[in-house]
Amino acid sequence: MAVSLRRKTFDLDNIAKQIAENVEIKDRTHHFRLHKQCFVGSDVVKYFIITGLAKNVSEAVWLGNLLIKEDYIKHVAYAHGFKNEKLLYEFTEEMKERASRSALLSISFSPNENILISDEELEELGYAIYHSSLIKDR
Repeated sequence: MAVSLRRKTFDLDNIAKQIAENVEIKDRTHHFRLHKQCFVGSDVVKYFIITGLAKNVSEAVWLGNLLIKEDYIKHVAYAHGFKNEKLLYEFTEEMKERASRSALLSISFSPNENILISDEELEELGYAIYHSSLIKDR
């Protein structure tokens, strides 16, 4: 999805992918509760500014809130909008499904090439294929 801000266009799918590839995502504990595979809002703001995706903190926060509004990311407890703070965010289930569907589309290999895939990756691929077949059958 592409969105414009004062003649600047944002490809939200690509921005979400960049967050996944460039911002530290890991399991974190907050108030004695484990949050799996999450990232810190202020780290995303820094990334947006350093890479030029945002000119300043206000624009970076606006972009983060747009990612929440368009269902790419969410606060781990649904308690906050996007802020330039040490708050924890994660990708939404919808975003994870979109990512696994697009990963299926981008797999390419030559017939003589060995493919190494973990059990977890195989399970995710199987789920994505199964889920996409359910959608087609509707």
